Amino acid sequence: MIKYNKCKTCKELHWNNQDCAPLYLVYFEEYLGDEAKEIRAHSFQEAAEKFGEYYNSVSDYELINHSIEVTVEFENETRYYNISAEPDVYYTSREIEKTH
Repeated sequence: MIKYNKCKTCKELHWNNQDCAPLYLVYFEEYLGDEAKEIRAHSFQEAAEKFGEYYNSVSDYELINHSIEVTVEFENETRYYNISAEPDVYYTSREIEKTH
């Protein structure tokens, strides 16, 4: 039976009859030194964006005010990306009682 669940291998949600996304290597020397962060993605750009999300979550949302440059490698091809983030704005309302 085909199910949509969290994969034990890649920890991502996908159909159990689909293969996991391939591993890309993302380098950001200021944070990782010479080590790479393995990111599962379907494209170079997606790997860069997923790294940005990861980095932002462990660096006190530094990308909101700054950008970083990373190197992304996959199957002997290298590409370079500038990553930044923009805050999402959410609006909420609640009814209040007012006396005149």
